[in-house]
Amino acid sequence: MPKSPPLDNVELPIDQSSEYAIIVSMYEVYNDRIFDLLAGSVATAKAGTYKRRALLFKSTEMSLDRKVVAGLRKIVCCNLEEALMVLETGLAERKVAGTGINAVSSRSHGFFCMEVKKRDRMSKGPWIGSTLTIVDLAGKSIRSNFSAKC
Repeated sequence: MPKSPPLDNVELPIDQSSEYAIIVSMYEVYNDRIFDLLAGSVATAKAGTYKRRALLFKSTEMSLDRKVVAGLRKIVCCNLEEALMVLETGLAERKVAGTGINAVSSRSHGFFCMEVKKRDRMSKGPWIGSTLTIVDLAGKSIRSNFSAKC
């Protein structure tokens, strides 16, 4: 967690009449194709080979201007530890290779998305919320970026 500024005295009000959900997803853009980092690879007919299915970047039904990654796996997390496990799982699936500068360098653009949603507990009305997307651009060392952010 961040050490500066200190967060010891930070208090966030929680609306007790609402329920909350934290939803995490991860994908990469590699060779102009989108791959879900949490879906895993599918075995092909050839023994020992695995193939990933590329996803589509599509307009939403409600707005042609808003785009989403169709078919992306989303995981509900109950706490920080679960979210970090999802992050580690996705990072393990990223395309990496050595370069002249870094022993481990990402070959794709990685996207970590966290949605925080809220709805009224009694009426079970619609979920409202926001999404935070953190992007790791290709060409940087994954290990050094990951440790610097944590």
